[in-house]
Amino acid sequence: MPEALPSLRTVQNVIYREYVPLREGYFRFDDLLQHLVKHKAPFMVALAEDATRIIKNAEHDAVSNTCVGFVLPVNRDGLPLRNSFNVNTFEDIESYFQQHTIAKYAYVYMVQSLKEGVPSFCLACIGSDNKFSATDVLQRWKYINKELSLRGVRVVSFAADGDSRLMRAMHVTTHLISNNTNLSLNNDTTPLPILQGNLSIKRWLFTNLYALFCVQDMVHVAVKFKTRLLKPSILLPMGDYIATSAHLHILTNIYGKEKHGMRRRDLDSRDKQNFAAIEHLMRASTLLENIPDAVGTKVYLEIVDASVNSYLDKSFFPKKRINDIWYAVFFLRYWREWIHQHRAFTIKDNFITSNCYTCVELNAHSLLAYVISIRDIYKAPECFTPWQMGSQSAEKIFQSLRSMQGTFPSIVNFTMLGMLQRLHKLAIKEDLESESERESHGIHLARLEGHKKKTGHGKVSPSDWNLTDECIFVALKEAEERGKSAVSKLGMADELKRVNKWEIPPKPSSIMSTWNDDDDDDEKEEYEIEHNGINEPNEAEDLKDIVSDLEKLHANNAIDNELLKKGQSMAKMVSIDIPSVAIPMYQNKMMTPDKDPNNSLFVPVIVKGRSIFIRKKNSSMATQ
Repeated sequence: MPEALPSLRTVQNVIYREYVPLREGYFRFDDLLQHLVKHKAPFMVALAEDATRIIKNAEHDAVSNTCVGFVLPVNRDGLPLRNSFNVNTFEDIESYFQQHTIAKYAYVYMVQSLKEGVPSFCLACIGSDNKFSATDVLQRWKYINKELSLRGVRVVSFAADGDSRLMRAMHVTTHLISNNTNLSLNNDTTPLPILQGNLSIKRWLFTNLYALFCVQDMVHVAVKFKTRLLKPSILLPMGDYIATSAHLHILTNIYGKEKHGMRRRDLDSRDKQNFAAIEHLMRASTLLENIPDAVGTKVYLEIVDASVNSYLDKSFFPKKRINDIWYAVFFLRYWREWIHQHRAFTIKDNFITSNCYTCVELNAHSLLAYVISIRDIYKAPECFTPWQMGSQSAEKIFQSLRSMQGTFPSIVNFTMLGMLQRLHKLAIKEDLESESERESHGIHLARLEGHKKKTGHGKVSPSDWNLTDECIFVALKEAEERGKSAVSKLGMADELKRVNKWEIPPKPSSIMSTWNDDDDDDEKEEYEIEHNGINEPNEAEDLKDIVSDLEKLHANNAIDNELLKKGQSMAKMVSIDIPSVAIPMYQNKMMTPDKDPNNSLFVPVIVKGRSIFIRKKNSSMATQ
């Protein structure tokens, strides 16, 4: 019948025939193949994975006659055993509750085509109790890579958001650590040809480059940078200067919001989900030129900008991307070595977190591998889309799921079964949206724009693929010179020259020293935010903490009077009263230790013939 509307049941039957519902633990390889063919996308994809909290509950699914919500057992390859919770009797359900754990996380595997405009695809969704190892991750990657290879689909990269287990798996895959490389997906792969002779770049690399590489999501890396800068208890010395949020507080007091563009919450270190704050801070960094002694903070934000936009800015040419991210790497290597040469400072307390640093190193190596692969192996410049390499496809799915709930939920407020059902609806919605854009049939569907900037911003420029080996070498050499220039401007060059660490940016002996090495500071903080919420920033207290840290370093002879006065003057500019007795108090405690060494806050240490006092780790100034 012309112009007749079908019944609801008919529509539902068509939907379930065209879009097969998701089932927990099933990897939809054949459906992915159809997805790529439907969108006329090349068989080159990036895989991302991430987890989100769900309601801890188990339910019976009448369609499959299984209990959904329990953590599926895994085989020796780390793969979930599907249909482990079939229901035949009431006793089956009872035994499941007695013997198995209920999942509190939903883990998704997202596949993103490298062709611009193709929607992402949910390959699998698995309930998890968050108890898995890096070995499990590697085994799953091997399985996914093998199955997709059998179907002619090439996995170009794996992406994640800083989870330490996935980080270790990435280091093994890219050979950034030497042990356990028998688990690497690149064991039987020939390394990419890298520049040799006069154009050799080996001196800058940790390892060989491979066509299969790994990427840490740049949005999460940017947030880690921001958190480190804004955290009041962290001091970031850079030669004659410091990087501190105090300079940003000063900007908000000197200039109006129409100039600096920052919001109050942008300066809250406890807000781990505020990527917009990164953009505001980077834009405001140009005003730091007008703040005395804010060179360190300005350079720090330049490094963040270079790291993030080397992947996310669509308008950058490949050469500029390489130059920017390797400038960040070279500067961080010099800064890290300068910190290492000072006994008063430590990498853990006075540098960015090791998790953040290794993310930047990993992404720099991967970007170089990506460029060489596109040029020499795939010969497909249209597939050079680094802004699609992160884990934002998973974040976008989570955001869409949360949009089905109340305002600003911190977790997905439904069970595992509810999530699978909603993922099915989202798959239909996104496919209809993309079809609407492709065929221009006049039906316009509203598209979520929340992650637009996170998945790339700026106008796409035609890629300049006249990228010879010499161009790559020049880009890296210029990045090295940029790094040296910034280091010299901050006053760190003399010390590095003295210890013969200047000619080539000093690589750490190992990015990750052991298979079990872990830096979970970031993950702990993110867990606290997720479960304890976000408090309003207290500007006065934060700045008092910064000045207090400076006073302690001054009392320990780690910084001179000039640097201390800079910190005090910054605090005064935002109307914070610093007690005039503070410095004598700390000096008195430092220079006149308690007669009983066990009761003293400090212990004497002889350094280069000079006696200084080092503050004990378990002492507390605040209680004195």
